[in-house]
Amino acid sequence: MKKVFLVLSGGGARGFAHIGVIKSLESHNIKPDIISGTSMGAIVGGLYSYGYSIEKIEKIARNFDWKEFAKFFIFPTTNKNFIEKDGVLKFFRNLTGNTKIEDLEKKFYAVAFDLKNNSEIIIDKGDLASAMRASMSIPIVFTPFPYEDRLLFDGGLINPLPVDVIDYKKGDYIIAVNVLKKKVGKLSKEHLNLDLESLIEKNEERKEKLSKKIDSNVLMEKLKENDNYKKIKNKLLSIYEFFEKDEEKQLSNLKILEKIFYTNQNYIVQSRSYENIDIFYEPIAEKVNFFDFAGSLKLIDKAEREMDKILEDKKAFDIIKDN
Repeated sequence: MKKVFLVLSGGGARGFAHIGVIKSLESHNIKPDIISGTSMGAIVGGLYSYGYSIEKIEKIARNFDWKEFAKFFIFPTTNKNFIEKDGVLKFFRNLTGNTKIEDLEKKFYAVAFDLKNNSEIIIDKGDLASAMRASMSIPIVFTPFPYEDRLLFDGGLINPLPVDVIDYKKGDYIIAVNVLKKKVGKLSKEHLNLDLESLIEKNEERKEKLSKKIDSNVLMEKLKENDNYKKIKNKLLSIYEFFEKDEEKQLSNLKILEKIFYTNQNYIVQSRSYENIDIFYEPIAEKVNFFDFAGSLKLIDKAEREMDKILEDKKAFDIIKDN
């Protein structure tokens, strides 16, 4: 019997578009038999495979307090650089319990990256909540997820659009959704939307104040005659810079991280051949960012409208209708 495969890419908050795609598929009486996903695609695909209606998944996305979620983030200004693992896993656990992937209503694959062995890991059995958590472990922002004897990161690092992980046969139909399609421009202060000169000036002022404090410190005064005084002082300043908390600096780091991710993942997708895909949808949303979860909610309706148009095209519709 012919089957319908749905492949959902990673892409951070832009992955909300996957919800709109599934809504459109259901309105055309198309229900995927097998789903593979990376990162946000694994989250939406995992919840859908679990048995949540797409309306329920949309409700979760729209009603969730994303500002509260952002408080979990510990931006790259400390030596920890992580979002608390247990908080995220608990969120998924509350939604899916201790459900095993092999017990799901639909066949489901999640993709993650094994840092230790530099390899792709396809998770198609075991704990669903852990699979979703592992697949979205963005480096620096999230802690890597320990899985069996491996340390797993976001699957987008190695396979952002996991078409090749599904076991399809001739005559099966593949619908792939790539939300990563975005022009990646030069990394400039205009793109970062930051006044870099102002940041540099502020940082110099802070360093100067700290330098005076160091010089006036009782213990440091005793070291002034030491040949290594300057090295010691510079080390203290560098430690200060590493741990200092500045919201604008955090924003800058996030923007840089976003561009690195889009560049890397777009390159992987564009360098691969997807000859067996029957419907390949790439929503374009230039102004929606990787970490803009609140702003990305508008992609749900946009993706639904655009997928409706694709399916209403007679050629695309007939491919699925014959199933």
